[in-house]
Amino acid sequence: MIFNKRNLIIVVLVSIIIASLSLCCIEDSNDQDEKPGILVDPIPAGYEYIATLPNSNFNEFSEHIIQSKEEAYRDKDGLDVSIIEIELESDQSALEFISNYKGQYNEMPDGSRFTEIYFNDHNAVRIKKYVINDGTQVPRYRIIWNSSNIVYIVKSNSNLEESSLIMAKAIDV
Repeated sequence: MIFNKRNLIIVVLVSIIIASLSLCCIEDSNDQDEKPGILVDPIPAGYEYIATLPNSNFNEFSEHIIQSKEEAYRDKDGLDVSIIEIELESDQSALEFISNYKGQYNEMPDGSRFTEIYFNDHNAVRIKKYVINDGTQVPRYRIIWNSSNIVYIVKSNSNLEESSLIMAKAIDV
């Protein structure tokens, strides 16, 4: 069979069209990982989903971690809030993780760093730490709890305790 230039051009064009049509029909698996609200759905009013972050390394707190995921949000004041979900091998491993996580903090000279709180049928611990912001010490709050073998940590860059608490309450477990 002899091909002339015209037939070759037609074959190439048809091949390009078929290839482009087949590519548009393939579902991009990365898009599924980018959907907001994986851990929080619906997202509380005034908050917005930013991104799913690379997994943080929490191996210093437990060698029984199966997987973890972290999502970033922005609160109503435009400050970052992150939610970390860590799956461990057992309920006992989750409790040990929380104990080890709390162990990284020293007790505060005035007041308590750890406060027991209760929401959504969960006992949790609010952790207060201080950072220097514009030459002044300001509080930052973290909330940690477990639901069976899953540990949740909610961290906020806000000095308002409610920023992390609103997101913690929004996690439906």
